[in-house]
Amino acid sequence: MTGNTNDPIFGQINTALYTQFMTPLTKARLVRQNVTLDKVTLTLMHDYYFYGDTTVVSDHTFEVKKIFRQGIDRDFNYFTKSEVTLFSTPIGQATWTFNPDSIQKHVKLNNDKNTNNNVFDSLYFELDRAYGQQLLDSVLTIKDTIDIAEADKFQQAFRGLGVIPTSSNLVMGFNPGNFKSRVTVYYFYLENGQQKRGKYVFILGSPYAASYTSINYNRAGTSLTGVTNKYTDYDVPDGYTYIQSGTGLFAKLDMSDFYSYFDTIKSPLLNSVELIVPTPAASARNHFSKPANLYYQFLGNNNRFYRPVRLETREDGLLIEKIDAQFQLTYHAELGENFTAYARGDDNSGLRIPFTETTDGTFYRAFLTEYFQYQLNLPIIYPPFKYAALYPSDAPYGKSLNGISFPSNQVKLRVYYSKPLLK
Repeated sequence: MTGNTNDPIFGQINTALYTQFMTPLTKARLVRQNVTLDKVTLTLMHDYYFYGDTTVVSDHTFEVKKIFRQGIDRDFNYFTKSEVTLFSTPIGQATWTFNPDSIQKHVKLNNDKNTNNNVFDSLYFELDRAYGQQLLDSVLTIKDTIDIAEADKFQQAFRGLGVIPTSSNLVMGFNPGNFKSRVTVYYFYLENGQQKRGKYVFILGSPYAASYTSINYNRAGTSLTGVTNKYTDYDVPDGYTYIQSGTGLFAKLDMSDFYSYFDTIKSPLLNSVELIVPTPAASARNHFSKPANLYYQFLGNNNRFYRPVRLETREDGLLIEKIDAQFQLTYHAELGENFTAYARGDDNSGLRIPFTETTDGTFYRAFLTEYFQYQLNLPIIYPPFKYAALYPSDAPYGKSLNGISFPSNQVKLRVYYSKPLLK
């Protein structure tokens, strides 16, 4: 993602895109004699994710800058707060116009059954010729078959690119894995006395090229001004709870009262347990883009997502993480990314709490009957999880800014249960 937006609920949000690119790991027909540079371009294909005011036509300008020195590395994990140093001088600039009517039409065409009418929207840059010449010179020395060592050597010379918004009021998503997202060197060459045009494509988003989005935000002037520390409980003064992907805002649920109540009942049978999160109407509280689903994810006492792993020493002395094989069965749970744990729903799959609209209003709601019955039946050596987080599940973390806020005192856990008849 790259772009900026001023969200009246969540504050000012600034994003930027950083990506490596590399030579294809396949044979390529390369002309190595009588070659002159034509141009070098960067193309980023839209994935049609937009965050901000999508009701008006608007222009957005971006710069491309080279990543400085250490660059980014495909062998490392990057987060929304990871920092990258850029050269100060841009090597390319482009302006793209967002037209809501055109985008809606293109999305509709791309989602129908006819693949022949698909439309590909892109952000296109012509890059600095000196940079293009450096790339062309590297092409002329590349072997016909590229191995990993050759690719590493290339990425040491070309550290990657940053795409930075300079004038933008909309965050937009791009797909580096799209085969049309690429850096392309166009060149002229002579063949049998005739001038011809060739090209060489450097791919983005492959397993051998890292990319990530940085997200910075300023919550001044919003109800979230006081949220300054990580992993810390915070009761927002306006009485609302806020959830947003990409910025670390999650809702914490404390289920202590549920377990305390059922501790007083011997062998209760839960007939139905439904979590209901009412959300305000758009006319009362307009959100740019709401999550389609929420997850119910386990929290430890330190407000970190619970990970059911333990460290184990291999024969060579290396410490590795080992998954607790009993965990999923015992807690009626699923394991997500990075082995974090979330509740399994009544359909026996990973619980997604969907957004629904009814004549009674708009809600996130789902049934957790089997999950909570498991918790009540746990032997004493397996204490239940009293804390959980609700967080957006409809996009990879850091590739979405979708958010929702709702009155804290209206969240309900609706429980129907039976007591056994004991003589």
